[in-house]
Amino acid sequence: CPVIAIVGSYIKIYYVLKSRNTSILHDNQESSNLEERRVQRKNKKSVMKALKMSVIHAVTFILSWTPYTVMATWDSIDKDSAHEVHPVIQDIFYLSAVLNSCINPFIYGAYYYTENTRPNK
Repeated sequence: CPVIAIVGSYIKIYYVLKSRNTSILHDNQESSNLEERRVQRKNKKSVMKALKMSVIHAVTFILSWTPYTVMATWDSIDKDSAHEVHPVIQDIFYLSAVLNSCINPFIYGAYYYTENTRPNK
């Protein structure tokens, strides 16, 4: 199932980023150097940005593909009742699924734009 693979991949990414962040924090924990603390904060922000982007993509994928998947499963189980759903609705479900690939560049663009227009703290 694609959803399980995507969610599993993002969970793995989260744990890798978290472990890297933890090792960075542990290495710099005893440091009193102001520059090292600034680098530490920047690394933590980078991890959170990557995590946020991963969550946005996973949620978008799930929202885009769920209606179509439910309709296709319903059609496999009971074709007669599934065909009672208006064909336009079925087409919308299909289009929402395939348009997921078209939505991803807009998500990246919007995220990149908002991250680069924020004032640096």
